[in-house]
Amino acid sequence: MTPGHRPPTSWDVARRAGVSRTTVSYVLNGTSLPISQETRERVLTAARELNYHPQPSARALRKGRSDDIYFILDRPLTLFLSALTSVLQQCAREKGYTLAVYFNNIGPQEARQDFLVRLFSQRPFGIVTMPGSLTQDDIELAKSKGAGPCVSIEQAGSLFWTPEEEPGYLIARHLIERGHHQIGVIVPQNRYLSYTIEARLASIYAALEEVKLPAPQPFSIEEITLEEARRIARLLAGDSSRPTALYGFNDEYCFHLLRAFREQNLRVPEDIALVGSDDTPFCELTTPSLTSIRQDIAGIGRYLIDLVEHLAATDENNEREGQFEPIHPPLLIPRESS
Repeated sequence: MTPGHRPPTSWDVARRAGVSRTTVSYVLNGTSLPISQETRERVLTAARELNYHPQPSARALRKGRSDDIYFILDRPLTLFLSALTSVLQQCAREKGYTLAVYFNNIGPQEARQDFLVRLFSQRPFGIVTMPGSLTQDDIELAKSKGAGPCVSIEQAGSLFWTPEEEPGYLIARHLIERGHHQIGVIVPQNRYLSYTIEARLASIYAALEEVKLPAPQPFSIEEITLEEARRIARLLAGDSSRPTALYGFNDEYCFHLLRAFREQNLRVPEDIALVGSDDTPFCELTTPSLTSIRQDIAGIGRYLIDLVEHLAATDENNEREGQFEPIHPPLLIPRESS
């Protein structure tokens, strides 16, 4: 029995074996990943010595919660969110949980509140959300209904990066190094993206200020449509003092802009460079191919599921020590568009 005579947990196994909590989960759940035989033996030996057996169903029964982890969204699925959902599902399954995706952008506030009450009353093991998807009142409601811990993707994002690793900073530095002194930024008028927009703009401003360049020129855009992209293209084509480079916010905006620029005879990158973010698979298929920011989606998804499990263990066993795999910082992938 571990200190305090509480049942052993996977954290105890990880500490005894000298490996990460994720490695313990992979070994004990039989995941087919390239883990050395020596490491597997250390984990299995530690589990036997501690008499540890992973039993998510038994834990759920004891805590009165299901083995479901809810991914709650209040926005349409983008290519980034689709990839993240797939990773969350895989990571949850490897640990013995089921990921369920729910959208809470349901009409009036009364309907939304009723939906959340019914959802939280099912007492999920944990909840993952996007920034702003749940208010503090929503989170308190979840607690009152017996739901497990709630974590946001922002807890696995920029809080773990230095300012020099922020996507906006990387993009600005890349464009500066390519000789661009006037940079434009697409600014979506979408409340769901406000957290991301503010962080990106702040890091772009910081990079430009370092070399005494003017602030970026914002271009507001209502939504991802070809017509909106054409409006931006017409503005740029008719402006002789236009920026020489444009950050298109994410790849999906950039794909529309590439088409609209071509219609206005704006050559990329000769007349205007274009950079996106999320490094979706289509970036290599466009003409020209799109420079973009690659994020560690696998690391973010793994961290979120690990964090839910850790916070649930903290609540259950008063554990406060955690061990998490690192999340790799964003990486700029240069291609033809810049």
